[in-house]
Amino acid sequence: MALVKFGSTKCRLCGETLQKGESVVAFPAFVPPNHAFFSFADCAYHQECFKAWVHVVSFQNLYESYRSIWDSRPANLSFQEAEEWGKHAFDTVFSEPVSE
Repeated sequence: MALVKFGSTKCRLCGETLQKGESVVAFPAFVPPNHAFFSFADCAYHQECFKAWVHVVSFQNLYESYRSIWDSRPANLSFQEAEEWGKHAFDTVFSEPVSE
């Protein structure tokens, strides 16, 4: 999950500093480097900025697909097995173009 230090961390969309007491949305680093949304993962946002973002639906759908696949992985995999499983499991999700 993105680390948020109120008073230092900036909203990925508006660039303003996130302050204590503000509603914040954050995501883990779940997008591979070759994807259009790579620079938007592992980030934090003001909730209002995120809700108003033109790609909010596509990004949320991508994250929900990621979580659904990851949560369905076989149990008791070693780190290496989970990594290999993930390479194939996420091929379809991350190869689809970004749409709105």
